[in-house]
Amino acid sequence: GPHLEVDAHQQTTVHGLSVAGDVAVDLNQIRVGAGHAAIAATAVHNRLQPRPATMPGSRQTRRAP
Repeated sequence: GPHLEVDAHQQTTVHGLSVAGDVAVDLNQIRVGAGHAAIAATAVHNRLQPRPATMPGSRQTRRAP
């Protein structure tokens, strides 16, 4: 069936819309869907993390890689 195109983080071309599993690829495997969901959840989590440059007065700091 038809599938949505996604990037490496399971993000579609619609901002904020991530997909996983059979919607992204026709493998019909629970483990693949769970893996996609973990990738998407991590990407969403990272996008929601406060960034000191965008949050004046924030006490959070990021360590250099």
